[in-house]
Amino acid sequence: MPPSRSFEVSNFRHRRAPNWRSRSVSDRTAIPRGRDRELRSYFGAKKCVVTDFSPATWHHLDDDPQNHVLGNLVPLEGCLNDSLGKAALESRKGGRPLLDARLTPEALATRAMSHYLEWRIAPAYGCARLAVFVAREYCRRTASEVLEFASNAFWYARHRLNYDLLEDIVTRDILPVVSARSVLRPSAITAALHELCTLLHECGDHNYAHEAYETLDVLATSLRRSTEDPFRYAGIVRRQATMLLADSGLTSEVLTLIEESQSAAASNEAVQLGGQLAKAWGHLHATTPNKAAEFVEHSYRKYIPVILPGGEVVPKGVTLGMVAELSFHYCINVITTRPHGWKRKLEHGIGSARALYSLGGHRVPEILPGFWSLDEARTIESRIGLRIRRSQLPDSLKRKVASAIRSLASLTRGKPGTVTSGINLGHK
Repeated sequence: MPPSRSFEVSNFRHRRAPNWRSRSVSDRTAIPRGRDRELRSYFGAKKCVVTDFSPATWHHLDDDPQNHVLGNLVPLEGCLNDSLGKAALESRKGGRPLLDARLTPEALATRAMSHYLEWRIAPAYGCARLAVFVAREYCRRTASEVLEFASNAFWYARHRLNYDLLEDIVTRDILPVVSARSVLRPSAITAALHELCTLLHECGDHNYAHEAYETLDVLATSLRRSTEDPFRYAGIVRRQATMLLADSGLTSEVLTLIEESQSAAASNEAVQLGGQLAKAWGHLHATTPNKAAEFVEHSYRKYIPVILPGGEVVPKGVTLGMVAELSFHYCINVITTRPHGWKRKLEHGIGSARALYSLGGHRVPEILPGFWSLDEARTIESRIGLRIRRSQLPDSLKRKVASAIRSLASLTRGKPGTVTSGINLGHK
């Protein structure tokens, strides 16, 4: 018989030091100018992540008015900020606060996705991160629910990369759950493992990512297959395909995984485009750029957004990150295959890539060796105006990600502290 919700929550809630709980509004300190600039740079404007009202106020997620770290602040309309302040007071008294309907975890998660589909990734992160704290501190949701909300926040933060935010999510939202030995739903474990493993792979720690994905594959295969989220399952399978591709090239196994990913969510355009991009990388890896161009040309014509005079970008039913990567692929294919009118096409691709990567705060994808000359790669890099090569994952974040992966794998086996694949990520 599964534990009750109250039991599950009591095993994971991150108990903070009690001294700040009694602080009042008069204890509030000014946010340093440097931090305010950093926040405005990330969010783009001091606009409420829920209502788009401007100017908003900076809401402290943990209700500590003196904790001004980047990961503890999101812009929120004054009335919603006040509503959460009242909820915090009620929560401290042991009650269950009545929340504004726009501030329930589910409403915030829905709003986050609507932002993301409109290619507004920073406010999507803000809503998703707020959902984590509301679920845990005010609604007292189960450990599984909190972990799933945290995984969603991690997903958005990964798509508008900021290592400080990612480390804050792991430190305050994920590790307290998985370290408390709570009973977790398979879907919650799968979501967290997928996000953590993907970060390792995307940030260049390929060996570590392989070890971590072995854990996901060996210990959680049944969990992946039983997940209720086909988009998540498709992402897991596609990630496995790209890692195998980097190791072995475009093999029949890689193609089978890509097809499985696409069939898992056949009606999702983002999944279908992701599969096309994976195939394009595969043919580039196999040094068959003309074959890669077949996948890219059609998708580019179908999905490339219209760049309006004011600089706005019109979405075409797929995510910003994928269309940005598609534009980058287009540049690669043009410069390698040199089709008729290639200079004009390259200018168009570079313009699209520059606008899209800048809009989303994305990094340009890592170049795999052997596709074109170094001079050509540097030409694309300089023309887009963004760095192609990625910075390494900070050691502190890597260690915490490794700790979370080990704990999740251990929970899956049901044997505290044991993992058959022997992950030693982040250890010197």
